[in-house]
Amino acid sequence: MKKYTELVNELTEKFTNKEYVIDQLSNSMEHYDETSFAMHMKRETGIDQSVFRAIYKSWSKLSGQVKNQNAYGWDKWLDQFSRLLPFGWAGADGLK
Repeated sequence: MKKYTELVNELTEKFTNKEYVIDQLSNSMEHYDETSFAMHMKRETGIDQSVFRAIYKSWSKLSGQVKNQNAYGWDKWLDQFSRLLPFGWAGADGLK
């Protein structure tokens, strides 16, 4: 039987970087402050921490209602940060 960490690693390898960020925004933000979010996301995606600091700061300004609405559209919301990535979100997947 596979260990839990092995299963988690397999799942995260199947996500694009943007999908992984969406997963964290949807399911795990209560576990992070700005620094721990930026460090964790850098480790998982290879994207510079400054991008995730900007994402965290913007996310923290959203209302609780918006943060918890599945229909909000994290994919579209994250597009505003693609300018911080040399090749946008699509190019970011080569950084893993």
